[in-house]
Amino acid sequence: LTGLPVVEVADDASPRGELVFALWEPPLTELEGEKGAPVRRTATAEAADLLTDLTVQGMRSITFVRSRRGAE
Repeated sequence: LTGLPVVEVADDASPRGELVFALWEPPLTELEGEKGAPVRRTATAEAADLLTDLTVQGMRSITFVRSRRGAE
């Protein structure tokens, strides 16, 4: 593209705190959906409870939601 030699930068040596990423599957509820299918707790409710627990423990965290209303 530029005609110049390219150097790969594969290591980020900038200082930062530890990052932890979590994938979360909400638990099943006692409710039944269509044709008796199991129903999970909403992701919004799970995120709210998890964020509350992390905040109480003094953990810095961030949660992404789909809308402003969901954040409020």
